[in-house]
Amino acid sequence: MFKKEIKKIKDLTNKLQQEGDVTEDEADWLYIAKSVLFAENYHRNSCKSYLHPDCYMAEPYLAFGEWYALVKEKIQEEEENFAKNFATTLPFYEDDVSMYFGYPGQISDIYLKSRESAFLREEKECNEVFLSRTERLLTGDVLALPENRFSVTRFGIVERIMGKMASLSLKDEEKEKTLTALGIPFIKRSIEIFGETETVLIYPERDEETVNAVLSGEIREAQESPVKPGMTKDKAFILRSLQTLESTGDISEEDADAIFLLFKFSQQLIRDNRSGGKKKQTEELLKYLDKWYGAVYRMLSQGKSGNFETTVPLSERDVLYAGKNLKKCIESLSEESCFLILPGQRNFDAYDSVGFPGGSVRIMVPKEDVVKVRKIAEMRKEIDSEDFEKGFASNEDDGSWTDTVR
Repeated sequence: MFKKEIKKIKDLTNKLQQEGDVTEDEADWLYIAKSVLFAENYHRNSCKSYLHPDCYMAEPYLAFGEWYALVKEKIQEEEENFAKNFATTLPFYEDDVSMYFGYPGQISDIYLKSRESAFLREEKECNEVFLSRTERLLTGDVLALPENRFSVTRFGIVERIMGKMASLSLKDEEKEKTLTALGIPFIKRSIEIFGETETVLIYPERDEETVNAVLSGEIREAQESPVKPGMTKDKAFILRSLQTLESTGDISEEDADAIFLLFKFSQQLIRDNRSGGKKKQTEELLKYLDKWYGAVYRMLSQGKSGNFETTVPLSERDVLYAGKNLKKCIESLSEESCFLILPGQRNFDAYDSVGFPGGSVRIMVPKEDVVKVRKIAEMRKEIDSEDFEKGFASNEDDGSWTDTVR
């Protein structure tokens, strides 16, 4: 399991070593994959499980361990590397790394080296324009809080919104309103200087000329217009994939894998233990996924098949939240899309197996091979009956040791 993901992690680690960085989209993929694969390890005892990778986690751990060891090395070489794409694979909270990986010792030095990390972990005040700049972000990157305050969940997000930054001392609400009306994002930070509180405005360096014009009074006012929030990258990708599916009848295998990864990411966001600030954003992502699965259901209803089918989980058994269209997709899957729940630790190398709790194994089986696999399992039952009984005792269904589910 996770062969594609492990290969991609290793390829991107080699790219970072050779080229000094990865692309923004590649960094986002690593961040999502990290969240999906390893949150399972943290939550499996407290929440409903949806990946069940118990027997297959060693290789992803090793692959991500090599990635983050190299991230640490690059940041220790030069602190400016915090501004590079690869740094955005780091969550802002050190306990997140400990939660997802067994490498807290490798990562902790990175947080000590970041001068700004303590400031950026705190809730900060910003204007509406800052909160609207989501085109280069993923769902949950910026958590909007009451009174135009916010927090970020990983390194590099403020830089994506602002670019290279400048700052100045300013305590003038009218001028702040003018900057907002002109579409300039800013963050406000209060600092103590000689016992007095100063308000520092942090803004994009590219807007310095306009900011200076407002401060000097050259620009005194600007017409206010409603600030419309942008669409995050994950939702935009789902929408583009939906349009491709409707116009061409299918999407690429790579895009199908990405959609399914985003589906798993949405499930992780649902159960995030700090999900209060992410709830509204997660609901929006789920709406876009429901639109996607609505289009998939229409294709399935017409008897069509393609890569788009692989974005559908095979059962609701392990889904934390499924919209109405996803449920309809699962119910309409063809008979060929079936699997068996079998006793654990069985060697069916010809099939794609996924670990289930309690030692059982979910085996992806073509319909024509179901009888053959049952015969093999029946033969092994006689060889190791005690282990066999343990393997199916925890199944939630009717107790049958082979439970065909679509």
